[in-house]
Amino acid sequence: MSRVRDRFSLLVLKLASPRDKPAGRFARLVKLQRSQLAPTGMALHRSMYEAFAEGDTTTLRRLCTDGVYDSFSARIRARPRGEKWLWEIIKYNRSPKLISDRGARFPVDGAAVRQAVVKIASKQKLTRFRGDGQVVPGTGKEKDIVEYVVLQKVYRGWKGGEWKVWGTTEETTLEEVLELEKRQKEA
Repeated sequence: MSRVRDRFSLLVLKLASPRDKPAGRFARLVKLQRSQLAPTGMALHRSMYEAFAEGDTTTLRRLCTDGVYDSFSARIRARPRGEKWLWEIIKYNRSPKLISDRGARFPVDGAAVRQAVVKIASKQKLTRFRGDGQVVPGTGKEKDIVEYVVLQKVYRGWKGGEWKVWGTTEETTLEEVLELEKRQKEA
């Protein structure tokens, strides 16, 4: 049911946008381009973690929304002085997959937001180096990780901004859903 709701929200968003007159009778200013979301999510994921490892807050500001940026920035400031980090993708275990894509209009004309969730399964490692170049013990180990990267695009005057990383989330298991329903019934 949520996929139907997601698709319907995108249809409403697209049809609410004005016609793109030069492009034709049915073309709209809001372009969905769903096939680009998984590769975009993968590229933003890689760039974000590389910038985080390098301590590059300028790049993080460009790639992330405020909440994610603030979190990364605080974590960078909290690093021991002189310590260097190296984040690497060893390989992608599967192709990135678009899990969710939805849109919503705001009460202001031409204002809207789109959010998409991209599943990324990869083998990666984070190596930390002390100021003297020695590897910090316990770092540099390869790990298989599945991440759900939440992307966001904001529209102003029906013009879409750049996709940014809004955050990450975890997959919800059936047990968690059942537990949540149980707690809601008890409340």
